[in-house]
Amino acid sequence: MKQLTTCALVLVIAMASQAEATNVPYMEVQYDQLPDGNWEYIYDVYGGGSSWFVNVGLSGFDASAIINQAPAQSYGGHTGTLLQKWDYIAANNPATYERYVYGSYSTDGATWTLLSDSDTPVGPKDWTIDNTWHAPSEYVGAPYVIWVVPSMLYPGQIAGDGQSLIFKARQVGGAALDGLIFTFRILHPNSPAPINWSSYSYLSSTTTGTILGPAEIVSVSLDIKPGSDANSVNLKSMGLLPVVVYGSEELDVTEISLDTLLLNGVGPRLMPDGSWHVSFEDVDGDLLLDLVIHFEMQALGIEPGMTDLTLTGLLMDGTGLQGADAIRIVPDFNGDLMVNATDLAIMKHSYGAAGVGFELGDANADG
Repeated sequence: MKQLTTCALVLVIAMASQAEATNVPYMEVQYDQLPDGNWEYIYDVYGGGSSWFVNVGLSGFDASAIINQAPAQSYGGHTGTLLQKWDYIAANNPATYERYVYGSYSTDGATWTLLSDSDTPVGPKDWTIDNTWHAPSEYVGAPYVIWVVPSMLYPGQIAGDGQSLIFKARQVGGAALDGLIFTFRILHPNSPAPINWSSYSYLSSTTTGTILGPAEIVSVSLDIKPGSDANSVNLKSMGLLPVVVYGSEELDVTEISLDTLLLNGVGPRLMPDGSWHVSFEDVDGDLLLDLVIHFEMQALGIEPGMTDLTLTGLLMDGTGLQGADAIRIVPDFNGDLMVNATDLAIMKHSYGAAGVGFELGDANADG
């Protein structure tokens, strides 16, 4: 499949912990949330020119949840393999016997193809993906020289405990390279937050740092329309939808980054003074602060058939958070997840009657 079009890319450069060192490897990442709700991360690995790579990888996240890891029938029957990566050799049409090393390679110097053919099957054809981030000419290396590393890299391997991803050089030794060494792509359900990266090479030893990646997500208790079990929403309402994130001993809601909050992909209502329409108060009487957020109904893009809404965001330390709650769209009186003439007929027949179609008996559909 082609890489899904994204609306906005964020570029972050990972700084090495060896800040005083020079000529050390480093990583950059671009990321965005795709229409299906998952996150796409594009990592670029750069050599410092001081030595050759032995390995480079990411840790501190749930690597086992990587969506685009190879299926069971791929790469010798092993799961836990990341094939979608590109480097110099892959950019310059490797020989057939070398192609098992690469998730993607170029046959014309421009486009990228994920290997899948009857001779050397590696992955299903629908895994074909274009590298839209870099041209083949941007990668440094030397063609078909097996001892020049890291041009010859094994696919990424997910650790047995599922907590890290590592790329290893096929050969130890060779020339040091300065510039863009390789790119790899991760699809993951988790939103961006700091994770760890490391690179080991002979002369610069181990270089470590942090970079944004699919960090663990804190699950929060979300309550849409507090006080209403039905959570009925009227698609024609011009009002506000209140949502509560409940605080707990584990979650201090004052540590939530308000700028990152999205309900169904939409931020809170903006007040005339430019602040978000939110407040901190004890909604449930447990003596802990809760976060009350107001959203404009018409901005949320709620459609007939939707049964829940999801809130996403980040804590101030970069940890992702997520919570969801059910909704019921009115006037869906017969509960078929569609609003049509049948519901209108029920509304006309039972106007003002309690218990018609849903608990509140909101037969005039005012929400």
